Amino acid sequence: MNLYDYYNEPEELYNYHVADNDTPEIFWKGYALNSDKILKRKKAILKSPHYSYLVIVLHPEIKQAQEFIDVVATDPKFAVQYASHVLDYSRFPEGEKTIATSAKDSYMYALNIIEGRWKMGEKVIASNPEYKQKYYRFTGVKL
Repeated sequence: MNLYDYYNEPEELYNYHVADNDTPEIFWKGYALNSDKILKRKKAILKSPHYSYLVIVLHPEIKQAQEFIDVVATDPKFAVQYASHVLDYSRFPEGEKTIATSAKDSYMYALNIIEGRWKMGEKVIASNPEYKQKYYRFTGVKL
């Protein structure tokens, strides 16, 4: 239940601007499947790669909203998920620079998207013993 719905002028309620404009976690549960209400809260969602990714996945009618894609490209985990689940295991050039900052996500990108050696992510993979070993087993490239 959202108490804001039962108040004639919810804008006057204490912390209304925080709930509606700054914190996606607060309004997401109630509005996740309502694209009109989600888009009204776009400013807050664009602060979060997680919620931007969810908008793209749950609302295919706005999938090509470049603003959300740009935010997803700033987080290595969600950039890899976007390449996997939205682009159907295709490369995501806008997110590759960010992906290359994370050993785990660089390895996952090489494994699932590139399906082979990915030179751009090798420096960060080499800095992590676990993913360095996995990458070697997968590609045969010694870092």
